[in-house]
Amino acid sequence: GYIDRPNSNSIARTCALAGLSPDAVTERTLREREREVAGVFDRHLLERELAPAHRTALFDPRWEVNAPQYLGEHAVRACYVNFGEPGRPIIARIEAPQWCAGAIGALC
Repeated sequence: GYIDRPNSNSIARTCALAGLSPDAVTERTLREREREVAGVFDRHLLERELAPAHRTALFDPRWEVNAPQYLGEHAVRACYVNFGEPGRPIIARIEAPQWCAGAIGALC
């Protein structure tokens, strides 16, 4: 699927944890750090960092329903793509079932 103007914040939440040691990551610190990045979407970060005509690596969205025991080979893989041009980023999210996600590289 193609998601224009994605509102996911997985990358933003991960960045918020970057300075913590693994032992410091608790349910409490997760909630605190998530509040700190509320309203910051991945596309906001990627507009500055992802060059036009480039994409991120494929990743596994951390949705409970996406777990292998529920979807098997139909589990979703995703990436972000900048379809814009220099100075005018257009960040979209591409999602595909695991069995065809390898073809994303041929598309973008």
